[in-house]
Amino acid sequence: MRNQSYLPTGRSLRFGAAATTAFILFALFAPTADATTIYTADEGQGTVSVFDFERGPVATVAVGLTPHNVDLTPDGRMLLVAGVAAHGGGQHRAGALVVVDASGDKPAVVSEIAVGQHPAHVVPSADGSRAFVTDAGLNSVHAVDLKSGTAVGSVGVGEYPHGLRLSPDGRTLAVANIKDGTVSIVDAETLTEKRRIKVGRKPVQVGFTPDGRTLLVTLNGEDRLAIVDLTAGRTLRKVAVGRGPVQVYATSDGKYALVANQGPAQRPDNRVCLVALDGKSRCSTSSPVPARTAWPCLGTAPMRSLPTPWPIR
Repeated sequence: MRNQSYLPTGRSLRFGAAATTAFILFALFAPTADATTIYTADEGQGTVSVFDFERGPVATVAVGLTPHNVDLTPDGRMLLVAGVAAHGGGQHRAGALVVVDASGDKPAVVSEIAVGQHPAHVVPSADGSRAFVTDAGLNSVHAVDLKSGTAVGSVGVGEYPHGLRLSPDGRTLAVANIKDGTVSIVDAETLTEKRRIKVGRKPVQVGFTPDGRTLLVTLNGEDRLAIVDLTAGRTLRKVAVGRGPVQVYATSDGKYALVANQGPAQRPDNRVCLVALDGKSRCSTSSPVPARTAWPCLGTAPMRSLPTPWPIR
């Protein structure tokens, strides 16, 4: 069976079985002329696939590692791919950030940068000159200069950092630390950890509201979404969502969060939940992605927020 991933607009695309580990969705939301493309990190194949909304799959790029997460620079020209050596061996002995030229009709790898031991997620800086990569092996976040192709600094964070996002003003990184149940707040310019906030069991990803004042944290170990006041540095409330929540984005009006749920292998969820930041929630009544689809995502940047797809009553 081929996996099918649904979009917040109600449209759908069919992907191959390994193609839903992580994807960038920027249709309708990207600051680019061609806002109709999806990139997927295919962990099982060591590739990145490119999909067009109307035509379906249009390209596959071999990246030479097990890609876990992908993201685009703000201008949409470079695709950043974070990952580790392929299972069972491979040319990479540690972690790497692969840079793909996505500006033309045929995306191609242009550079490969050694980064840490176990890279997980990657986000670009606001100006696109740097990439920030979480490293679960070294409990750190690395900064990479994309022009020189070198790692230029790192900062220690919590235990087993995974998802991270850049604040709307581009000054602050929020990092989800899975094993110690915290979120690290990092100055993106100086690479210093300013604060570490306890949020709950197994935080895997974070998201900012458009005003940058509130942080959304998916608690995979609690099946809840934590809503954090960044000014006070504390959790305001936790809201029940689906089983094993993973990805999260705020809506463009800052009133809601969209949460993608994975669920455990024995009880996959794969629904999307809409959460009002005042505490109410509503999940889709059926799975929008077939069972056993790995790591369903609502997307990764340049999309910073989403429209509200359905009302909460």
